[in-house]
Amino acid sequence: MSDSATTERPADRPVAATSPAGGGPAASGGETGKAGFRAEAAEAATSVSQVDDALEVVRPPVLAFCITLALLVVGVVVWASFTDVPIKITGQGILVSPGGVIDVVSESSGRINDIRFKPGDLIHPGDVVALVDQSEQKLKLAEAEGELQDAIAARDDMQRFQERDLHADEVWRQAREQAVNGNITSLQERQRMMTEREELVRQLAERGLITRDRAISAKIELFTIRSDLEAQRNELQTMTLDAARRQTQREKDMLAAEQRVATASRAVESARDRLKRYAAVLSPYGGRVVEAKANIGQVVSSGAPIVSIERDGALAGQGSNPGGDLVALVYVGAQDGKKLRHGMEADVSPASVRKEEHGHLIGRVDRVADTPASSVGMLRTLQNDALVGEFQKTLRTPFEIMIRLDRDAAGALRWSTGNPPKFSMDGGTLVSVEITVQKVRLIALALPILQQWLRLDLTDVAPEPDAGKMPATAPAASGA
Repeated sequence: MSDSATTERPADRPVAATSPAGGGPAASGGETGKAGFRAEAAEAATSVSQVDDALEVVRPPVLAFCITLALLVVGVVVWASFTDVPIKITGQGILVSPGGVIDVVSESSGRINDIRFKPGDLIHPGDVVALVDQSEQKLKLAEAEGELQDAIAARDDMQRFQERDLHADEVWRQAREQAVNGNITSLQERQRMMTEREELVRQLAERGLITRDRAISAKIELFTIRSDLEAQRNELQTMTLDAARRQTQREKDMLAAEQRVATASRAVESARDRLKRYAAVLSPYGGRVVEAKANIGQVVSSGAPIVSIERDGALAGQGSNPGGDLVALVYVGAQDGKKLRHGMEADVSPASVRKEEHGHLIGRVDRVADTPASSVGMLRTLQNDALVGEFQKTLRTPFEIMIRLDRDAAGALRWSTGNPPKFSMDGGTLVSVEITVQKVRLIALALPILQQWLRLDLTDVAPEPDAGKMPATAPAASGA
């Protein structure tokens, strides 16, 4: 084939015209028309420029474009074969301290006279949050104080009476002892004399100078005197024992009076303690007030919340450690809860921060609940009915997870852009979260059929040793 890619054909070769019937020469009139048509066809077939245009396949610029496009497609396929795309799960939550949000409640019913803290104030353990009127406790205290005064008066009266009784008893005992001692002295003298008389009578009776009856009578009189002497001595001992018994009884009576005073005193102290405890609502924890749940003048019942506080995490949010010990308490849908594990990376975006300017907080999953969160459990943690209702309305059956926020060397919260906002992050800030659960090759997303053929398995991003147990199918991630 030549450059023009043409085939030479003699233009002057005669063309025989045949008749349609027998192959003979055609009629003269028809021959002229046929000859004219074939001459035009021959001229078109022998045209050099038209044949060259038809056989020109590709011009050089178009060929270069096609080669470039093919190389680009191959490069994109190769790049997609080695590029991982994160699969993310989204959730909603709030920044809280690790201790969560708790209510400070009143231990008794009554009217609130004063509330000493407002939202945003810092509270330390033992601070008086509010004062509640305690008319009933005041009445009980007055009754206890009256009983104490009566017990003290009774004890004092008994003490004075016993002092008088003791004095009278001592005087009587001394007089009686003096009389008994006199009787004993007299009887001892009579005993001495009767002993001599009885000895003399016995001797006379032995000589027969007197009758034996007189000797026996003298002996009986001596025995009588001895008996009287022993009786007087016994009476003296009885007086001593009786004095001791009466003193013991006085001491017992005084001890009972002292016990009544002590009991009444303890009742007064108990009433005062109850009044102090019930009248003053004390905070058992330190933290920051996030909400006031009662007003001055309002009548509250026992166990009614007065204020809600975020426990100590917010206290550390001042000074050189912005954010303190804040964590993100996040709720995700039930379909995503079991896909999360400890250590997965999370992007936490506070609602009060422009993500385009400051980026997001960086954290990792610290805890994943085993079962869906109930409304009671969420309310116990969040202490906010509206927030619990909003989360349940959005997520239906939420799973609770805790995200520990990363910190830099200075202890400040770590931001993805390195440009933190001017204000510090406080508890109660709503956040949206994206958690990277898996990574998959880009080409597997574009052409899922290639995933098994090219052995492009999903990559689990959790650091645990059992990471390979994650299923190889990409989850339906709302935030991918």
